[in-house]
Amino acid sequence: FLRTRRPPRSTPLYSSAASDVYKRQEYACLLYGNGTAPQPQSITKIMHTKTVNIEFKNPLSEKCEFSIRFDNPCFTLATKLPGPIESGKGVSLPVKYDFSDSQPSTGRMIISTKDLPPWIYYLHGEKQISPCLLYTSPSPRDATLSRMPSSA
Repeated sequence: FLRTRRPPRSTPLYSSAASDVYKRQEYACLLYGNGTAPQPQSITKIMHTKTVNIEFKNPLSEKCEFSIRFDNPCFTLATKLPGPIESGKGVSLPVKYDFSDSQPSTGRMIISTKDLPPWIYYLHGEKQISPCLLYTSPSPRDATLSRMPSSA
């Protein structure tokens, strides 16, 4: 229900108990509206043993405690949860990825509170590839056999 107060009239020259009662009248009505559930976020890529900060903002009108869980154990929060988040305020959540051959490289970070639908962040871990330099030593055959013409 939505409760509204009638706006007070401009101050009259005289006042009476009846006009004070009129100013304090409240009305109640049923309010209908449409809302949408939280939508999936884009995929966040995280390199092996690196940390990426994911921004999360409390969209609710009150200070709330949020819980965070991951559906893949390779993804973790690098620090503790910040505690209750003020209404409209954002926090930076540092997410870390540790590569494992036995686990998939994708996962979800699921943020929930109360009985509301969860916020889902899709994560993709990438194994860091070490650069490999290939070095070959000269062959003894290269010194005796020249591919250059002898007139050069």
